[in-house]
Amino acid sequence: MVTTERIVILCDGTWAGSETKTKTNIFLLAQMMGIDEKLYLSSTAGDAIRHHDTWSGIKACYFPGAGHGGTFLEHLFNGATGNDLDDNCLEIYEYIVQHYTLQTPQPEIWMFGFSRGAYTVRRVAGMIYNCGILKRRENGHTVTTNDNTKLTEEERDLCEQVYQIFCSNDPDDQPEKSTTFRERVSHDVPTPVKFMGLFDTVGSLGIPYLNPGVGLAYHEFRDTKVSSVVEKVYHAVCIHERLWGFEPCHVLPAENRIGPQFEIHERWFPGCHYDIGRHRFQVFRSAGEGGVLGNVLNTLSEVLKPNLVFSDLVLKWMLESIREHSGDELISDIGTRIDQLVTDMRACDVDTGSGDVYDNPLKYGPLGSNHCGSSPDSTSMYSTTSPEKLA
Repeated sequence: MVTTERIVILCDGTWAGSETKTKTNIFLLAQMMGIDEKLYLSSTAGDAIRHHDTWSGIKACYFPGAGHGGTFLEHLFNGATGNDLDDNCLEIYEYIVQHYTLQTPQPEIWMFGFSRGAYTVRRVAGMIYNCGILKRRENGHTVTTNDNTKLTEEERDLCEQVYQIFCSNDPDDQPEKSTTFRERVSHDVPTPVKFMGLFDTVGSLGIPYLNPGVGLAYHEFRDTKVSSVVEKVYHAVCIHERLWGFEPCHVLPAENRIGPQFEIHERWFPGCHYDIGRHRFQVFRSAGEGGVLGNVLNTLSEVLKPNLVFSDLVLKWMLESIREHSGDELISDIGTRIDQLVTDMRACDVDTGSGDVYDNPLKYGPLGSNHCGSSPDSTSMYSTTSPEKLA
């Protein structure tokens, strides 16, 4: 029986999705909220996957990470840059606008993201802070019941305008100056995002993208401070990551976050970036339109594997945080799922993954499996942490 309607956004990291068939912590959360694994495995690369449950009032949408679809070179380029970041932010914001209708009790938005997906949902929260959530209109009147119809061209144009305002450096486009825009076209909701669960946000230095005629430029990270549109923030950060591009982007409170309902929880976890997200992948893929070159390089490069103990530990913490604020309304049998993670962490045959790969990075490049031996102490940084102590 619906008590509170919840819109759930799940945004995965680079190269995570149906094409690579990697089951990250974000996808496992999506499964727990009703996203069908069969749809995930059979979906077209890059397509979002939805699950709407009228009984529970949950409208969940899983957005795969960057670097899917296209050619072998597009896979590498889009994965390494943020050329599709604008499209990702717009797609998520449009989904929220399409399904958000003001009612009693007020609908909740829950956001989850890993890596660049965490960066993306934080930008979308910034869009909401700047301009609010657009009201859908029909014949000049605000729509009060949601029939999930597609956005009109006018509504899509307004969504693009929201993103342009968010990205603008003009003082007149800053949140405190956008009140006229919000009053005219947006819902009057001060805190629409109930919960934001983040797995190791990257992009503290900005996400690179190709600017024609200029070269590489960077999407400025505007949302290190989380505004009052977000009530609860939980951010898992890895303590062993050494790659400069994965420098953690911490969550800081904005000046307007005043009140007992606002919480920020940021916790360090053992492992590297891929351990936190449960990200198993190859830089050189064989799926998609890679052709002969992609197939050859895929065969001759190693798979990077996460430490599943650390992955389980982070997921356990996130599930406990979700349960604290929703009971089992968002995820059924959530207590049983947490107990199972503890059991899995204590298992003797748990996969501890690739360890710290940065002492031998060429192993995961072309021909790496043929010409690079295993690093003798690739997991040495993990050796002092036992599964029993973690669980």
